[in-house]
Amino acid sequence: MLTDKYLLMLPLACLTFALQVSGAAQTQIVEVDKAACEAEKGTQNCAHRGIKGDGHIHDVSVNAPAGKSRFLGGSARTLRQNLDNDFKWMCIMNPPQPPTVENSAQRQCTDEAQDMSVERCTMTRGNSPSLTCEYVNSTGAKRKVVELCGCWK
Repeated sequence: MLTDKYLLMLPLACLTFALQVSGAAQTQIVEVDKAACEAEKGTQNCAHRGIKGDGHIHDVSVNAPAGKSRFLGGSARTLRQNLDNDFKWMCIMNPPQPPTVENSAQRQCTDEAQDMSVERCTMTRGNSPSLTCEYVNSTGAKRKVVELCGCWK
């Protein structure tokens, strides 16, 4: 049987659990392009990865440069392979969570690359800080190349 002491602690335990669950929501990532990174005296590091038009999730990760650990933000651009000559289509860093059919339009990359969406972006701290984003390029869509960049200090 629960004592009065434990009955008083029950709401606190429920609140703590709710905060832990909501705390699992991703951290907002500041949009920082190359110019903004330089203005902050940061160092930008970028990674490139091809994304097939297969409807599956593909991870793209970029690690912090050696000796840099404070994450300032990131940016992502894409191009359509064999169609575009430059990374000109933007992809967001803070897509709505959780990814659903209802919010898919809000997660799309811009203009001619809107058949690809951003599922989520996360950053890690510690000994090897990194930025990782998950992308889905629609089934049958033209293959894309993503340029994911992070800015660290």
